[in-house]
Amino acid sequence: ICRETGKLIPKERLRAVPHATLSIEAKESKKKR
Repeated sequence: ICRETGKLIPKERLRAVPHATLSIEAKESKKKR
């Protein structure tokens, strides 16, 4: 589950980054700030 959005992190992302705590959307929005 993403810490930012509270949504589930897709399994594909967890396979790529097992320790991921942010979904891709949250990571992208963090970059923009």
